[in-house]
Amino acid sequence: MLPEAALETSVAGIFAAGDVMGQAVGSPAHAESPLGLRSVERGYSAPHPSIVEEMVVASPIDDSELRAAEQDLARALSASDRIAWVEHYTDDAVFVAPGVPAVQGRSALVEMAQSMSPLSSVSIVPLRTDMAGDLAAVYTRASWVTGEGTSERTESSVRGILVWRKDQAGTWRVAQELLHQDPDAEREP
Repeated sequence: MLPEAALETSVAGIFAAGDVMGQAVGSPAHAESPLGLRSVERGYSAPHPSIVEEMVVASPIDDSELRAAEQDLARALSASDRIAWVEHYTDDAVFVAPGVPAVQGRSALVEMAQSMSPLSSVSIVPLRTDMAGDLAAVYTRASWVTGEGTSERTESSVRGILVWRKDQAGTWRVAQELLHQDPDAEREP
């Protein structure tokens, strides 16, 4: 049987190598990475049996807890408590968005949250999910509104990668987030 540490190292290498972006959205529903992880858009990922002969995957990985964590994050981002969403990130989380310096750590996220305008109508839509053990990488489309009810109302739409890590208590938290402007949103009327 493959030691758990070796599997975690392999999975971390896959995420670090950018495998989660290896197939464009709209690619075949089942894509196989060079390292043997099966990815399913809006679906599951598990080690391919030819890579780990002794490991048996009896059923797809249940991603319902992860989907619930995404919805909890969206609600927290829309909450009147402007820092509520920070609890959904790990202590060592890294947040990267266009035009601003990277933010690292929960205390820096709190500072960022306090300086943000209130958000409303937050939506997080997972487009592709790769999961292995306590790690998940989700390619997502997200949108929100700032300045609701004012003349400065702005709608934002991004795509991004959220790397989620399940903590010792079994709670999924965002460990890394990388956002970029959604090119499709710029074309919409």
